[in-house]
Amino acid sequence: MAELITSEAGVAGINVLPSPMVRTANPVAVLWERYAVDKPVEVRNRLVEHYMPLVKYLADKVKARLPMSVDVDDLVSAGSTGLMSAVHGFDPARGVKFETYCTARIRGAMLDELRHEDSATRLLRQKTTQLAATRSSLSRDLGRQPNESEMAEALGARGAAGAQEV
Repeated sequence: MAELITSEAGVAGINVLPSPMVRTANPVAVLWERYAVDKPVEVRNRLVEHYMPLVKYLADKVKARLPMSVDVDDLVSAGSTGLMSAVHGFDPARGVKFETYCTARIRGAMLDELRHEDSATRLLRQKTTQLAATRSSLSRDLGRQPNESEMAEALGARGAAGAQEV
């Protein structure tokens, strides 16, 4: 809003008053602008603090699909590392929302940590799943639990060797 004013000397000028429609800058956007310049640690920490609820939310979602033995705090810890990595690697010039970018990085860090802590290999898990599916299928077909020879026959020679390993 502008208002015409006249000084005592008779000189006319324009006085610019703050408009009620002018909004203050988004504080998170200001942090991103400051971080883009020289990446100060204190700004990074404020950004991490701002997005920590997203880490907790994602940890709860990941935890829902895991055994009870997995602690959600371990997921939050791994997710925090992923969040810091996402803040460091984010490029606002690409036009992607940070929340979209960091979600994949946070979830990936959580899954990486779970894989690192897991003593079973992927192959062992596949064999165990195959064995359980075969046992279930035979139980349904036979109406009882299958014995070792029936399992070996159903799995074939290669599967039987895998069954003995498990």
